[in-house]
Amino acid sequence: VVYGGNVTITRSVGGDVVGVMESLVIDGSVGGQVDVDVTQLTLGQTASITEAVLYTSHNLVSQSINSNVGGEIVRSDPATPLESNSGRMMIMALLVTLFTTLVWYLCSPKTLTIVVSQTGNHLLRSAFIGTIAPVVLFIVALILFVSQLGSYVAFVLLAGLITLMLLAGAAAPAVIGRLILQIVGYPAPLGPLSIVIGSLLLTVFLYVPLLGLSLITASILLGLGGMLEALFKNNK
Repeated sequence: VVYGGNVTITRSVGGDVVGVMESLVIDGSVGGQVDVDVTQLTLGQTASITEAVLYTSHNLVSQSINSNVGGEIVRSDPATPLESNSGRMMIMALLVTLFTTLVWYLCSPKTLTIVVSQTGNHLLRSAFIGTIAPVVLFIVALILFVSQLGSYVAFVLLAGLITLMLLAGAAAPAVIGRLILQIVGYPAPLGPLSIVIGSLLLTVFLYVPLLGLSLITASILLGLGGMLEALFKNNK
């Protein structure tokens, strides 16, 4: 039984050879059968296998004309990921997104409502602030890193930026859900319905190549812009 990288058998094996490896070279005698999951299988000049050779690989076996196999040589294609795995990943992403936003909503609905309202009332301004602010803060942090004293301030600044980005990600489902409800003309206040709709949309975006990632990024930046505006107004 072998689980390894590159495996070479040059002596006799009394029974079967089984396992998973990158490459397997058999140049000796095997008293049983070979049943392996391998990238490349090679049967050398002195290979002598009493029973069948069963291997799972994308590649065909490389067999010497002097090798001897008592049974059949059967290749199987490697198993492809099941579609159900993709479904489970989608459900997991939905639950994580939904849970994160609902925790904020249940702990502090007022602050989440302020962020969502600020974003919805000034959409373009929030998008502009959310796009520019991370770039400016990152540049300032890099400049502060030059000096010894400034490096501590830069570290705090970067930590604050990361925290704001995480909070913006948590607010993104509520922001997107509320925007969708506004577009369809449903004037309900922020609640679980908008959070569920936003979480569903962001989860679907994960599986849309390129465009989906752009939409998720835009949602987070919108939330960040609304959050920064709300913080600025409350501290004036």
